[in-house]
Amino acid sequence: MHQLLVRLYRRSDFYYVNIFDAKSDAMRESWADLLSFPKNVKVVFKYEAPYGNIKLVQATLDGMRFFRDLDLNYFINMSGQCYPLKPISMVEKQLSDGFSHMEFAPIPGWGLIGENGGLDRINYRWFTILGTMIRIPRIRRSLPENMKPYGGSAWLCLSKTHMDYIVDYLASHLNVLKFYEHLKFPEEMIFQTVLMNSPFARQVLNRLEWYVDWREGGGHPAILTINHIPDLLACGRLFARKFEDDQLFKIIEARNLTS
Repeated sequence: MHQLLVRLYRRSDFYYVNIFDAKSDAMRESWADLLSFPKNVKVVFKYEAPYGNIKLVQATLDGMRFFRDLDLNYFINMSGQCYPLKPISMVEKQLSDGFSHMEFAPIPGWGLIGENGGLDRINYRWFTILGTMIRIPRIRRSLPENMKPYGGSAWLCLSKTHMDYIVDYLASHLNVLKFYEHLKFPEEMIFQTVLMNSPFARQVLNRLEWYVDWREGGGHPAILTINHIPDLLACGRLFARKFEDDQLFKIIEARNLTS
């Protein structure tokens, strides 16, 4: 996370960092020391075990609310395993079209293997018990407000206008937020659904700006290695994930310096 912040940091931008599962004071102090940045970086410690449940939606909304009254053009959410593939000036240029960039697909029809086109995420109430997700059939399966469901990646590049709309809409339609409370991976559906049922639907570009390798199949993308370098350099995306090898950062940085 520290390396990502160092790479992204500019005085003119704003950063909101939410550290999950920092349960002890010692853990929080170590993170606070590591992420000691100027006032335009806000570090908070909220939510435990957010994987696959509404807490990740709440954490993302917390970030959106933090930026609500700040002067910015785009909201970009990422994790500590993300990293930019292009210089920040080129990221800015690619996002200067005024569109939001995110992956979206209607449900059913979303290409999820073994999940009935995404319907299984909606038609059941999901709970995590002892690390295992279980499901209970939902009586009411249609979305509130006659919304058509959409899904896609949780990683978003939203224009400020669209971010503000999501915050305001969910604040005034708590029934929508409540509906998603026990859906499976709601962070991969709620933001797409709100925007694609909004007056701004035609201002959303169906493009994921992250390189992610799903070729191995399964429920998790591949951890990026040195073998991914040709794909990373040729993909044209702004970011990539999941990184665990610091050596890859050095190769990307060398490439960025000559771009």
